[in-house]
Parts: sequence; C-alpha cells; structure tokens
Amino acid sequence: MAAQHPPLFPSLEALTAPEQVRVLLGLPEGSWRVGRETVTGGLSGARLERISFTNGDRYASVVLKQIDPHTNWLMRAAGDTLGREIAFTQSPLWERLPEVIDVPVLAVARFADGAGALLLPDLAPVIYPSALCYEPADEGLVQRILAHLAALHATFWGDPALRAQSWLATPADALFTLTLDRLNDAAQAVPDEDTYGDQALRMWPYLWRFIDGADAATIWRTLMHPDALLAAVRAAPATLAHGDTWVANMGGLAPTPQRDAAVALAQAQHEVPPMERLLLLDWALVTAGPATFDSLWLAQTWHTLDPLQVLEWHRAALVRLGIADVQDDATWALLCDLGWVRTFLMGAEWMVRDVRGAQTDDEDRAARARLNSWCHRAAEILRARGW
Repeated sequence: MAAQHPPLFPSLEALTAPEQVRVLLGLPEGSWRVGRETVTGGLSGARLERISFTNGDRYASVVLKQIDPHTNWLMRAAGDTLGREIAFTQSPLWERLPEVIDVPVLAVARFADGAGALLLPDLAPVIYPSALCYEPADEGLVQRILAHLAALHATFWGDPALRAQSWLATPADALFTLTLDRLNDAAQAVPDEDTYGDQALRMWPYLWRFIDGADAATIWRTLMHPDALLAAVRAAPATLAHGDTWVANMGGLAPTPQRDAAVALAQAQHEVPPMERLLLLDWALVTAGPATFDSLWLAQTWHTLDPLQVLEWHRAALVRLGIADVQDDATWALLCDLGWVRTFLMGAEWMVRDVRGAQTDDEDRAARARLNSWCHRAAEILRARGW
C-alpha cells in the first residue's frame, strides 16, 4: 500500500490552526485548551515548538519544526535551498517507502525560498536516547535497525528515479557538509548564535594536531581536490540513503495496540522500547548514494560498535533481500570504501570533540585511538583508490 503524502498547506497559520491540528491528531470536538512552548535541544538550527491540547485529564501534543535556509546552519552547510525535508514528503519517493520505515509527518507547509514547516507527532517516549551512543551496543537491536535500513535501501537500489529528484543532497553535500569550508560558510551566513555548526567548526583546527602527519596530508589533499572522490560516488551503485542514521534520529514502535504498554514497560525498566517499524526522523541529509553511508554512520556514532561487524550484518541483510550487487566482493569493497571515507569526513569533528572532552588519561587515549583508527582507514583508502 502506497504511503499517502502528508497534507501540504500554504502558510504557517493554516498549518497550525488549532482546529486543523485537532483534526490531524484525531481528537474529538470539545473544549480543548491549546498551549505552545519552545522545545530546546535540537542540533540542526530548526525552530521547534510543542503544541499541546488539554481537555480535563486528556492530553495530546505535536511538534512544529520550522526550517529556513537563511537561519538554519545545517541547511546552509548541506546545500539545501529547496527545503529537502518538505520536498521529500511530496515526492514520488515518499509513496514507495517500505512499510517497515515510519517517517512521522502529519502535515507540512511550504513557503518561499526553501523555507517551510513540518508538523510531527510528539514521539519523545519512543525516540532512542542519544546516551546510547556511549553505551554497550545491544546486538539484537543493531541488527534489527540494519535490517530495516536494508529494506529501505533494497526498495530504491539502482532506481533511476533517484537521479530525477533535484532536491536530494548531492554527492558533495553528502560528503562535505560537516567539513571546514562548508561549516565556515554556514557560520558566516548564520552568525546569530552559537550553533552546533559553530562548535563543529572550532574542532577542525585541532584535528591536524591529533592525527598522523601523512594521513593529515592525504585528507587535506582530498578536501582541496575532491573530483576523483565525487566521480567515484556518482559511479557507484546508489540507493536512497538517509544520511544521518544516529540513534537520536531513530525510534522503535511496537505493534498497536500493544505499543503504549510496551513503551511504558521499557521506560519503567530503563530499556530501549521494542521495535517492529523503524522510526526515522530528520531527513535533512537524504541522498542518492551508497547504502554504506547509513550503516557506517550508525557504526561511527554508536561508539561501542565494531564497524566491520556492522558492515557484515548490513551486507547479509541486503543479500537476504536479493540485492545482487553486494554479493560481488569488488562492488561491496567499493561501497564500503566510499562509506569509510564519507563517515570520517562527516564525523571527524565529533571524534575530535571526544578527544577534547576526555576527563581521564584512559578516556583521552581511547578517544585519540578511535579518531586515528577512522582517519588512518580513510586515508589508506584515499591513497589506494587515488581519490
């Protein structure tokens, strides 16, 4: 069954009209008290608000996400002038999302110059906490996540329709959004506050102090002359890659009607909620590119994961879904190499941040070793491939 496009509204006022939101939430008519409050904690530069509806002991809420390339550092750094997250909901790709992937958008509004807003259900209880990134990995959960991501990748594998979607992140956007030049451009264009992008920009000068000189020279050469790397991405087998698959952009939903009880039990026991469908948020970096962009991003951002094991699980899931390309060792090696390089370029600032934030000698040694391991692997690939 094709996924229905979220309703598209012409203005913020139309999107957030209390009566309209009540209908979207499926609430009955009644004397509902409507409240709005700012939500903090987002990293992308979007403006977030919670709109709540209260009637006696009944409560429901939605989250309003406003995006604008003139005020959003991530949109600027990611080359997003068309409102990528909103364009996705109205594209033919949306209709073909596999049933195991849940992108929770109730409605959207599109304004001029790439700005707009998304109305999202308030799913805070089922979103995975970012703290998981530093905790021992639940292998069963990781394999379920990878199986669901593989279903997304298999659906769009080699699909020529991807190339027709001009709003998707380009290969350069996918590779370089969190690198020095892009972050500097974003900081100059959106100078009003200390954004995550500003913080990331301040990490890059430290990178060259922490890594091997030969590796640093290789990374710098590719940043200055990226054409060969970009050509390799364009030529490799492509699929729809989310591009930002870290745990805080994911959640798991158990089957209805057991969902609420399962979530409540998981919260009471301080466990991760169970999953039948994979909830995927924040499609600001969605691209047509190697599927390994997603699996290796998960492996890098979840610190306790073994990237080689993650790649093995991902490949096995794709094979089970009939993707012949990944059964060819040379093709899989190419996809992995592109994923390693992309993940280091996009994740270097976070790994530097871990080094600078180390509280003990052991933490410092571990963070430096991790940074240099990822960097050396990427540099070796760049040298061997001539990228």
